Amino acid sequence: MIYMNLINKFFLLFSVWFCFSAFGSENDEMVLKAYDAIRDYHLTSVKGECLAFDIDSSNDAYVLIPVRENHSKPECGGDTGTSAKLFDLRISKSDGLIYTNQGSDPDDFRVLPAQNSKCSDADNIAAKKQEKIPSDNSGYVIKSTGRTYFYSAPDESCRIKDLFIVQGDLVNVYADYNGFTSIMYFKKNGNPITGWVHSDTLKPTKTGVGPKNSNE
Repeated sequence: MIYMNLINKFFLLFSVWFCFSAFGSENDEMVLKAYDAIRDYHLTSVKGECLAFDIDSSNDAYVLIPVRENHSKPECGGDTGTSAKLFDLRISKSDGLIYTNQGSDPDDFRVLPAQNSKCSDADNIAAKKQEKIPSDNSGYVIKSTGRTYFYSAPDESCRIKDLFIVQGDLVNVYADYNGFTSIMYFKKNGNPITGWVHSDTLKPTKTGVGPKNSNE
């Protein structure tokens, strides 16, 4: 099990080189791709130092990377004897495409679209200029009819195909930037989905984190 600091890339690179030297450069590269996917697509709100990864290269077609919680550090809280799985990543050995079941059923994998430089730049700018939303006013509901799509960054070109929520779904919001809002949505099974949505698709419920009911 490899523990990764998603905040400090230099530390990550050193840790991956040190821990994976026995597996070879091919697996090292795939682990770094997994790190970039989690960061770029906001696949979890769990802090980087509180994540753990297993690596399974036994399949001929892909490398399977279960992503788990890591409670071994005091700052992560929780029971040190547990390591709940959040979701899985699959990295294709033939073309390098990355798939995940984050926010979906365990066997329902979707491909992550290729991250372009525009999305990366938009995400980096948003991290510096976004307006944080207080937690006591973070309860919102989707008001728009039809599908409200998730975006990997606050830019029109960064829509995540086939990942959306619908009218009446309750979400927690965290920040606004460029007409987009960073949100987290919990599925009925408790799995979280994070990303950006158009701000005008949201309506406040006047509740804090974890709203139970909308005030419609």
